[in-house]
Amino acid sequence: MRDFKEDVQSLINLCRELSLTRLKGHIGTNDLVERECPKASVEDLGESLSLVFLTSIGIKLNFKTHFSLSNAGPFVAKGLGLRTDETLSKELIEDFMKEYCNLFAGAIKKSFENKGFDSSISLPFLARGKDKVFFEKNTTGDEKEYVFQDTWEILLNDHFIRNQVLIEIYDSDILAKVVEEGQNDEGDGSFFF
Repeated sequence: MRDFKEDVQSLINLCRELSLTRLKGHIGTNDLVERECPKASVEDLGESLSLVFLTSIGIKLNFKTHFSLSNAGPFVAKGLGLRTDETLSKELIEDFMKEYCNLFAGAIKKSFENKGFDSSISLPFLARGKDKVFFEKNTTGDEKEYVFQDTWEILLNDHFIRNQVLIEIYDSDILAKVVEEGQNDEGDGSFFF
């Protein structure tokens, strides 16, 4: 019998992996590094928040990218082939980060569908970082045993964005099938830029 917590960790690992490979493809570089989010930084996640939702049979997931314009700018500049981020507008940076969330959602959706599970994804949208309270883990009683959250950073030189995934599990058998070893998502292209 598979261990439920191991399956959850496998899904978190898949989310981390897809977030990194999609961002590498989105900006066209392998110079990105993933690291744990320092515990002291979890409360200060950034001035902006881009997020997307995925729902499938037995599993709900929301993926958030927290960023400041100054930290996200170099990612966008690299993706657009610019030497500097000085000429980038706030709107362009925000659109770029929303598209990154969209690419992640497409990758995780494909991963679920490769295992035979239909899923739906929302359009990515933007919120203020301080509005994160509306999208955080908020459980009581028995629910907290089936809701999981993970936060990590992706770095480009000295700049970073913080990703966060919130996973709600309603059917552990579906989860076990989703994380089974098998077909991987190899696509890492960009649809927007």
